[in-house]
Amino acid sequence: MAQGLQSVSNFLVPATGSTNAYMIRQEFSATPFFQDFNNQGLDGIPFRPSGVIIDNSAGTGPLNVLINEMSFQISCPAGAFMTMPYPAPLNCTANITGSGVGTVIFVDYPVIPWTSAQGGGGGNIPDPLPVTGPLTDDELRASPLPVSLPAKTALTATMAVASAAGNTVAGARMVSFENTGTGDATVAGGVLSAGKIVTFEAPSDSTISAIAYDGTGTTLQIATLS
Repeated sequence: MAQGLQSVSNFLVPATGSTNAYMIRQEFSATPFFQDFNNQGLDGIPFRPSGVIIDNSAGTGPLNVLINEMSFQISCPAGAFMTMPYPAPLNCTANITGSGVGTVIFVDYPVIPWTSAQGGGGGNIPDPLPVTGPLTDDELRASPLPVSLPAKTALTATMAVASAAGNTVAGARMVSFENTGTGDATVAGGVLSAGKIVTFEAPSDSTISAIAYDGTGTTLQIATLS
């Protein structure tokens, strides 16, 4: 492959169109090598690299590629190969530093993130992470990760009938009033007409304070969950 921009073939080439690559092979140093892709293109189509292939097998130190517009740095260890994707910026420039002769190929097609250094220098793709099922509540609580789950609590349901004034007990999670009589009742300062139902339900981290009611002249069915 020659240096500079050229059309390339790979298994990702669509039925129509092509993919492109820009190769830079030289001796890199601590002084950044600047590459501007803004005026690069083939057949009138701008070159928008979205991945890089690095050969630093002959390098004596890391070969670093900095995508300036994103402050995204890719570092390939000495003696290693690396491929790395990144989101393609509309305007792309890069700074390259290293120690020794290396090859950097910018491509405009997806590449799989990989480095031969992970395989002990032998060029083997590392084993994938194990896939497991979802963790149970108990496993999450025992996990070293900062996971906080509320303890499970059994709730108690009660039913009461009232034809006089009174107050519910504070601390319930849900309280429901049904006016089963023929007259109006008063609940929490409002009128609850005959045949109507009103329900109060607290958020998961709260409870309901005492609710005043008056069922004089009618009948209130009061359901509580606490």
